[in-house]
Amino acid sequence: MLEKHSELKKVLICADSFGVIDPEFPGLHFSEKILNATPPVFELSNLSHGGDSNALITLQLMQGLQFKPDFVILLFTATRRYVIDNDVNVHYPLDVNLDALKEYRHNRYTTRKTGMSKLIDQWNSQVVSDDFEIIKNYFLIHYCLQSLNEHKIPFCYSLGGMLHGINYSSTVDKNFIKNYINDYANQSLKINLWNHKNGKNRPYFHVDNTEVQTAFANECIFHLRNAKII
Repeated sequence: MLEKHSELKKVLICADSFGVIDPEFPGLHFSEKILNATPPVFELSNLSHGGDSNALITLQLMQGLQFKPDFVILLFTATRRYVIDNDVNVHYPLDVNLDALKEYRHNRYTTRKTGMSKLIDQWNSQVVSDDFEIIKNYFLIHYCLQSLNEHKIPFCYSLGGMLHGINYSSTVDKNFIKNYINDYANQSLKINLWNHKNGKNRPYFHVDNTEVQTAFANECIFHLRNAKII
């Protein structure tokens, strides 16, 4: 994160692992490319965390609004991620800062818990309605976009994992729900990082193609400029 300065604009990133920086791959992630491509006119607060569900990404945004961001970059994830309690005795931090919020979420919640993977896989394959999971996640995403619109905070977003192997729009339409996400089409990022995964454990953000990361960064920069952030 850049040093605070009275003239710096605050940019918040909320995402799953695609938004996480990997220190062993310096300068490759789109957020680093944004910083390297622009003058130091903003500070970057990144609440992204690997494995987070759209519910936890929504929580990231609600937490991040406390920092009064001037712009938000949202990367949404796949539907079949369920939030599990790690430790119910972990309480919300009194000293609200970026590191404290990350530690709170990491210690309080998870989408992966030892010994539960098989149970979750069975639940997904035998019980869960795909359509309803899409609808549930659609409402979470729409809540995020609507909240930013109501707060008059400019943003851009990628549906990411919501578009990976499914058609969320047809599911929403056939269940007679107006697809209000279409109202924010102008803020949508055209590149979907999920389509460029390298299939490896590293980097943490999955896409090691510098051309893709640069193109994604340039899309974000386009929206930052339109919002007069840079």
